[in-house]
Amino acid sequence: MTRNAHILLVEDEPPMVRLIKYNLEKEGYIFYSVSNGKEALAFCQNNPVDLIISDVAMPEMDGYELREHLIESEELKNIPFIFLTAKAQREDQLRGLSLGVDQFLTKPFEPDFLLMTIARILDRSDR
Repeated sequence: MTRNAHILLVEDEPPMVRLIKYNLEKEGYIFYSVSNGKEALAFCQNNPVDLIISDVAMPEMDGYELREHLIESEELKNIPFIFLTAKAQREDQLRGLSLGVDQFLTKPFEPDFLLMTIARILDRSDR
């Protein structure tokens, strides 16, 4: 399922959105982007996605709050989820992992590593 998978990026920094969009689209993923957790929740309720990649620090609703809302929803709780954030402290990573995310990656990141992580998660969720 890795090709043509629908991936939602939740990120408020335009340069980061462009970088991730470029890398995902060249691999054949269908890319969507919103700038905060509130927009992500609304998007997911109306559009099926196969994976969410989210920053932590965002306006209105941060990534942790987004993840909490997703896991409280029967329809949305099983969407694979990656945090991609500059928050690299151990407590940030532990908080993210305690919310059941599939991966916690820090910025700056290697695009190839992100792509491999996405493919692994999508392959696993497809079984």
